[in-house]
Amino acid sequence: MALGSCRTSRENGAPRCEPPRETEKIMNRLRTILLLGVLTAVLIGIGSALGPGYLYGFTALALIINFGSYFFSDRIVLAMRGRGARTVAR
Repeated sequence: MALGSCRTSRENGAPRCEPPRETEKIMNRLRTILLLGVLTAVLIGIGSALGPGYLYGFTALALIINFGSYFFSDRIVLAMRGRGARTVAR
């Protein structure tokens, strides 16, 4: 599911993008929450399987990863894409 949709313009061949619909936004948010929840459950499950001492460490690791991926996901994606990508001021 893409965020918005782009079509090629008939006049000049340039892409014309439409903003995402509300249902797409909601589904993207729900998918993000679900994936972060699954990541947390897997890390806590691994920590509890290793022992009580590891449970606290893996819980802290899950919280740190979730915090970083939620609040810094835009910078992470731009860094992965490379090619001079940078954030755009609004």
